[in-house]
Amino acid sequence: MKKIVSFVLVILALSAMLVSCGGHTVTNKAEITIEGYGTIKAELYGKDAPITVMNFVELAKSGYYDGTQIVRVQDGFVIQTGRGKGTSTIRGEFLINGTNNPISHERGVLSMARSTAYNSASDQFFICLDDESAKTLDGYYASFGKVVEGLDIVDKIAADIKEAGDDAFLPDQAEAGFLADAYKITITSIKITK
Repeated sequence: MKKIVSFVLVILALSAMLVSCGGHTVTNKAEITIEGYGTIKAELYGKDAPITVMNFVELAKSGYYDGTQIVRVQDGFVIQTGRGKGTSTIRGEFLINGTNNPISHERGVLSMARSTAYNSASDQFFICLDDESAKTLDGYYASFGKVVEGLDIVDKIAADIKEAGDDAFLPDQAEAGFLADAYKITITSIKITK
């Protein structure tokens, strides 16, 4: 009887772990520290998006993201960061590009930014701000992780930029949410913790 109870407890614990990460296998964890705001903790799902996670982890471990800035805040949609000058581009892991990526875009999901070319992602990534608007990205962008702690920080950044108003944005790219230099927010570091 004790063996059965122990077995059931192990199964329940494993089930709870899978539910907590949406059924995705956590291969890495990241701590994104933003100057003046705090630290955002995220899980990375390398089994679902191996190329994207490997690229992100390598860049973070090398210190590439240290000192980068939030370059885009689109209210109710995304906040985006990265230099846009990655050392190489990677294959886009999303359905329209022939890869079944099961990580649905929703509030808190991390995904790779790219140009109109499917295999043009390098280092820029974004965090989704809203469930509804994020769904439009499914199948078109490589989602690779999710914020598990610090979503309030993401919201605070978006709220601060919204409060700053039109002056926060580049005049010719305001609609896309690209920030003027005076309003960029700096990432101190991204540490890979697992």
